[in-house]
Amino acid sequence: MGASGQRTWGSSVQRRRDIVDAAARTFEADGYQGASIGDVAVRAGVSTGSLYHHFGGKADLFVAAWESHQDRYEERVADAVRGARRSGDPDPLALLEVGTRVYLRTVWEHRGIEAVYRGIDVPAELATAQRRRTQRWVWRNLTLLGWPESAANDLRVAILTAAIGEVAERVVACGSDAEVETLVDVAMPVLVAIVRG
Repeated sequence: MGASGQRTWGSSVQRRRDIVDAAARTFEADGYQGASIGDVAVRAGVSTGSLYHHFGGKADLFVAAWESHQDRYEERVADAVRGARRSGDPDPLALLEVGTRVYLRTVWEHRGIEAVYRGIDVPAELATAQRRRTQRWVWRNLTLLGWPESAANDLRVAILTAAIGEVAERVVACGSDAEVETLVDVAMPVLVAIVRG
């Protein structure tokens, strides 16, 4: 707390993060319908009132948990692409492959919560957040490939991004690391073919 006894901005941000992380664990364990705000509050170590102070309700909390999850994916992909660039690989297709492989491996690592986020037991509000995030991925992929914005380029990259999403759906359903690697190895030439047109 600050000198005036008020909670500091930093602790409020951390509390929000703690709630979002607890929500993700709760949704992974119980699904959207099965999870309760009370369960999340207990897991986060906060009162229900504090939780409602930060989030409007269970749907808002679910979307916030999903957004946080997506932010982590974007960070991992961006770090991998930066690392490949620092290693001297400027080829956009090679960078796209590096980023895609990291993304798909991350999906596999988090397949439990991914199955929840990709399931039918989700709030309607998630669809709006997913559309916004997909547009962001399209823009990032367009930038990574170094393509100027145009209707044709936007369409090709939207198809590429949707195809990566389809591969991710199948990764979640895999039964082993080896199966994931095989699936990704099969998918990469198809994804590259979309880029090459």
